[in-house]
Amino acid sequence: MTNVDLSELALETAARNAELNRLDLSKLSNQKADVFKLLRQYQEQGKTFDIVVLDPPKFADNKAQLNSACRGYKDINRVAMQLVKPGGLLFTFSCSGLMEESLFQKVVADAALDAKRDCLGRQFLPRRLLSERFDLQNLLSYRRMAAALAVIPLLKPNSTPETPAQADSSLHFPDCSASP
Repeated sequence: MTNVDLSELALETAARNAELNRLDLSKLSNQKADVFKLLRQYQEQGKTFDIVVLDPPKFADNKAQLNSACRGYKDINRVAMQLVKPGGLLFTFSCSGLMEESLFQKVVADAALDAKRDCLGRQFLPRRLLSERFDLQNLLSYRRMAAALAVIPLLKPNSTPETPAQADSSLHFPDCSASP
């Protein structure tokens, strides 16, 4: 698993959580990097993953930033979709409370079109469902999680990214802190 974040603390926390859960640390790579640049670097290298998880910080603090946020979410999802191996999964989240679920769905669908990736289906988990299913009140990051929204496109096996495949098991971007 490759874990990418700009925050050293987040990377240390991820390593500690892996240790506490007795995961094989030899299979964990924590990288401090700008995810927008790193995604493109992976794309140029032809690297692909079975699973990609995108969990960026909120891109919009106010309504005036919503268009820019949409561009950022579309860009990061488009490139990430091109890195998912055929038949793989993309889990993508928005914690921008101003981003309505229908708009986020549209942004992700547009990213799939631009990425030339077919989706077998999408699962949209509404914010309300996330709040009901998990005891978010007891989490330190409740405010962020309460605004989270997940989309899970399943990329068709016959869809192929434009770059040659070099397999890795999964890629996790918990906090792509660079601005879109």
